[in-house]
Amino acid sequence: MTQVQFHKNSKHISRYPDIIPNITKLSHSSKLQMHQIELTKGNFLFIHPVKDPEFYEFLYIVEGKLGVGDQIYDKYDYYIVDKSQEEVIIDILEDTILLSSIPSGKKAYDTNRFKELAEIMEAIQEKDHYTLNHCKRVKSISKLIADELKLHPKDKMNLLKAAFFHDVGKIMVEDQILNKVGKYTPDEYLLMKKHVTFSSEILGSKYPGLVHEIVLEHHERLDGSGYPNGIKDISLLGRILAIADTFDAMTTDRVYKKGKTFSVAIEELKSLSDQYDLDIIMLLEKIIQEKSELLMK
Repeated sequence: MTQVQFHKNSKHISRYPDIIPNITKLSHSSKLQMHQIELTKGNFLFIHPVKDPEFYEFLYIVEGKLGVGDQIYDKYDYYIVDKSQEEVIIDILEDTILLSSIPSGKKAYDTNRFKELAEIMEAIQEKDHYTLNHCKRVKSISKLIADELKLHPKDKMNLLKAAFFHDVGKIMVEDQILNKVGKYTPDEYLLMKKHVTFSSEILGSKYPGLVHEIVLEHHERLDGSGYPNGIKDISLLGRILAIADTFDAMTTDRVYKKGKTFSVAIEELKSLSDQYDLDIIMLLEKIIQEKSELLMK
């Protein structure tokens, strides 16, 4: 049974100045380490399983707004991590400040893997202003598709990790290629395509297992025309990521082109059903018709 508990509008905590005594009361401990966490809108957090039976973390929303599934949590809400046995995804809906407390002598659950990858993404932003926001949008599109498909929580978690970090390998691509305006030469295109393998290798070192395999598939195509391996048998999560990635690229303005409208992009994807999963395209079309306001642009 998972022990990540979310609470709305605490009766015990009503004002920021009262936070320390009230957290002490709720956590049944006066020996606490406390620190502030600042989160940026459009990103997300993972709560990983906690093996330490004595671990306890209390997180209080000072400012901002978070999403967990269909529920929204905002200022004065809080959540508790206590012997968590499964991963939980938290969407950062607004710039948010959390106050965290854990028992003295304990270490917070491991966020280093995410932090290191997030730092790489920020470094890519310095090289190429398109990639970071593109990855945030691809993650949002992937989440909407995953929710419609009612994916298993673990599959959804892996998909969103892959979606957010699918271009992390671009840190290893030369700046002049990343930022080139216009068509690549054949040699430049070969170098650019290597970002998929680079991304998979970086993620494989941080998240052994399915995440880097999904990323390796996001430029593969059902007719075998994709890269890096030219495979036709693509996993469901890889097919979702391929469509989310392509749809965002089609609909985003760049220096050298105007983005297509959502409807035009969907029709173009339908015409490429030999390369992309038509069922997922139709599902994305349904999402656009019903929830277009949720698509980040």
